[in-house]
Amino acid sequence: MSSGRSNSVKQSAMTQAFAPPEAPRFDRSSDIWQVGAVMICLCNLMHIPAGYDVARPSGYTNGKKSYSDQLDEAIQGCMYVDQKRRFNAYNLVKFLQETYEKFGKTIPPDIELILPTNARR
Repeated sequence: MSSGRSNSVKQSAMTQAFAPPEAPRFDRSSDIWQVGAVMICLCNLMHIPAGYDVARPSGYTNGKKSYSDQLDEAIQGCMYVDQKRRFNAYNLVKFLQETYEKFGKTIPPDIELILPTNARR
């Protein structure tokens, strides 16, 4: 029976564009790289994380930054080539929670949400 833990072995049948620098060997830090790659794609409306600005991975719109410096910091923390410098899952969640605690209060309470309040359960 498997413990659910992954070994650092070849075990992915993923899209090459999302492969971390350590591929084809994968471990938990590889998952964090891929989280960063997905965030880059979402912020830049891309299908693959290619051609993004390393200094501003969340992108620009009409020459202006699209998202916060904190989001860029979160993405950059996921995308370090050196696995030892990369966020782990705990540190990524902690960073995001602490950032939201600091800046979440600045979001207007009447901001339109993607889902109407009554649709969320």
